[in-house]
Amino acid sequence: MRSASGGHETLLPAVPVPPRAPRRFHATAKLNPLRISRDAAQIAEEIVQRLAGVVDTDVEVTVEIQARTAEGFPSEVVRAVSENGQTLKLDSFGFEEQ
Repeated sequence: MRSASGGHETLLPAVPVPPRAPRRFHATAKLNPLRISRDAAQIAEEIVQRLAGVVDTDVEVTVEIQARTAEGFPSEVVRAVSENGQTLKLDSFGFEEQ
């Protein structure tokens, strides 16, 4: 190809720029309380372990539990769950009257 000055231009092939790799992953899931052990184990195995296997990756998993009942929770359930929450060192937990 001739340039405006009469010389020849050398065209270099365009170097493709590789796309940036994703740097963050997030997910939420509602688990069936009757199948929580199976479902949580499957998520841990198929998602969390793969992410944790990447060098220099920080993986954080949180569990959120919400339970509501129209009649109120029996006192023995409140006591047992509260004691278990302390024993398991949950970050926060509690019952409300709402």
